[in-house]
Amino acid sequence: MNFGILRSRKRLLVLLAAFAIVSILYAIRLFYLQVFPDPKISTSQLNQLMGEIPITASRGEIYDRNKVLLVKDAASYRVYARPKDITDYETTAKILADSLGLEQEKVLASISNTENSLVLIKTKVDNNIAQSIKEQIKQGITIEEDKKRYYTNGNFMSNVLGFTGTDHQGLFGIEAAFNDVLKGKDGLLAYEKDANGNKINSGVEIRREAQPGDSVVLSIDSIIQHYAETETLAALQRTNAKKVITIVMDVKTGEVLAMVVKPDYDLNNPSNISDAYLSAIGDDIYTTDESGAKVKKSDDEIRMEMWANPAVGFIYEPGSTFKLITTAAVLDEGTMNMDTPLHCPGYYVVDGVRVQCYIYPGTHGTNPLHSAVAKSCNPSLAQMILALGRDKFYKYVYNFGFGDATGIELSGEEKGIVPPNTPSMGNLDFSTKSFGQGISVTPIQLVTGLNATVNGGKLMKPLIAKEIISGETGEVIKTYEPEVVRQVCSEDSSKNVLEIMREMILSTPGFQRLAGDVQIAGKTGTAEKAGATGYLRGKYVASFYGVAPYEDPQIAVYVLVDEPEGARFGGQVAAPPAIAILTKTVNYYSYKQSGNDATPAQIIPDFRGEDIDMVVEVLNTLGLSYKIQGDNKGIVTAQSPVNAEYANASSIVVNLTVSSTTTADGKVIIPDLNGLGVQRANEMLTKLGLKVTIKGGGIVRSQNPAAGVLAEPGSEVEIICEYAQ
Repeated sequence: MNFGILRSRKRLLVLLAAFAIVSILYAIRLFYLQVFPDPKISTSQLNQLMGEIPITASRGEIYDRNKVLLVKDAASYRVYARPKDITDYETTAKILADSLGLEQEKVLASISNTENSLVLIKTKVDNNIAQSIKEQIKQGITIEEDKKRYYTNGNFMSNVLGFTGTDHQGLFGIEAAFNDVLKGKDGLLAYEKDANGNKINSGVEIRREAQPGDSVVLSIDSIIQHYAETETLAALQRTNAKKVITIVMDVKTGEVLAMVVKPDYDLNNPSNISDAYLSAIGDDIYTTDESGAKVKKSDDEIRMEMWANPAVGFIYEPGSTFKLITTAAVLDEGTMNMDTPLHCPGYYVVDGVRVQCYIYPGTHGTNPLHSAVAKSCNPSLAQMILALGRDKFYKYVYNFGFGDATGIELSGEEKGIVPPNTPSMGNLDFSTKSFGQGISVTPIQLVTGLNATVNGGKLMKPLIAKEIISGETGEVIKTYEPEVVRQVCSEDSSKNVLEIMREMILSTPGFQRLAGDVQIAGKTGTAEKAGATGYLRGKYVASFYGVAPYEDPQIAVYVLVDEPEGARFGGQVAAPPAIAILTKTVNYYSYKQSGNDATPAQIIPDFRGEDIDMVVEVLNTLGLSYKIQGDNKGIVTAQSPVNAEYANASSIVVNLTVSSTTTADGKVIIPDLNGLGVQRANEMLTKLGLKVTIKGGGIVRSQNPAAGVLAEPGSEVEIICEYAQ
């Protein structure tokens, strides 16, 4: 046999075998892919055929306890560009930049990059702007529905409510704390695209609808919040303080009825740092570097501080309001009783050092315990705590909740600072803790603890929410019930503390005059402010804690004034606004006549400066009738009534004047600015393309030209402002 032929046949057989094996492997692979498709390959094929646009889910709404709307989603739009379909990049970029307030060069770079089939230009665009873009640009632009968060009254409850980011996620306050409840589930629009990645107008579209988020009903009462906002702002302006914090709570349930921080920010424009805020915080705008040099904080650092809620995060020494805690502990342990005599020669010597009374070199002489505490005598408190002893004092401090978070559902809560009970702590340091020095708290922590001294001894968990309502069915799916954390002192001890607080009010006739016929009880506090290296000379935290009605406390109000200028005592700067809020609240609830079944009042929001489409949505939600004068599109430039209280929505008609940016002949209608804050007035004029000259500060009292006058774009409007009295 020819060996050459034999070798050739063997090679052929090997090749045939190899081919057969490869064919079998391909067949097996093809069968596997058809029966068990590879997800990666399927996804890749799908991505070549289909494009996607997200559909933002509506976040749940936020209401006050009376179902008054505070926050809701309003319709807005996303603006996309399709670079391959644009014929004039320069003109398109200019229109988009001018309409959306963007930099033209950056827009041009985005829309001229033809490697991208679809480019997101901006989210949360108002309806009138989106429509204007549609009319001006006929090719290469896609406008899809989006959601924009709308806060019905700008600065109202800003540090409590918080706001959402560009991705519609909650960032601060209630928006962040209840984000999982509010956020809903986003949907998706899938569309067929051609080989170049462009949307096929007649192609297949698949839409998965978004699921709305659930709504949150807060414990806050808008009317009480309104009282607190007004008085807190006035206190800030009177005292030139760095900040003023107010908390109003239901003594028995722990529900927060109002929470205010001033200065604050506009929830509808949270990135803006107002001049009022910068003026109030003063030197806090600076920090020190490693070398100790003074350096201005970045805008982002300032914003983070502005957005935080010091009602739950500010740590400070409470001063004399803490004497109520010490007194409750001493009475509850039976170390002393209400009539135990305490002597004050103007000081009390502890470890060779004088603990001075605030009236030194004056003296209080000898007084029964109840009068000594009512007179806020530091030497008497030092005697009381030393008689009580360290272990018992610390037991009550911890039981009253100090050194731990309260658990209120707000982001950023701090625990305060309780120095440990160690043998190295001298008697002097220990004794000063009796009057709130050397121990640090947060405002919400202190109010919660103080409430337990007057409500029968029950430490209640503070509540900020009442209910969760389903976004799909409208049914209540969760209720927040009052929660007793623990019993911290006896009812008798609590009654005695309340009696001391009443004696304190009666010993200061001006306080009861401020309260009128509402019987109140309270305690003032003034503390030196502690810094990194010790106490800050001339810097104080002044406060007042009050409850009413005295016979059966229902409402507690706490006002804190941080670094007031001039008068610095709690009785001077914190008591007047606290008592005003207290009396208004008691009268509002009509506890004296047990008129608790009265229809709760509501407040008509101030819509001036807002887009009319958004305003109409809110008015419809509130069930209020309205009349519109002027243009169909644009912003509200005049409104009547504004911030008025009402009990029956059917009895109210809100009159709105709407102006587009310019009239048909190119003129601008001057808006009504009366009663607006200076910052909001400035923003409103800027939206209309007008300039502003500001005289004074605070609230707009007059303007020139007058509301309704026609003016040229770019004209100057002078506003005269003054602070609330």
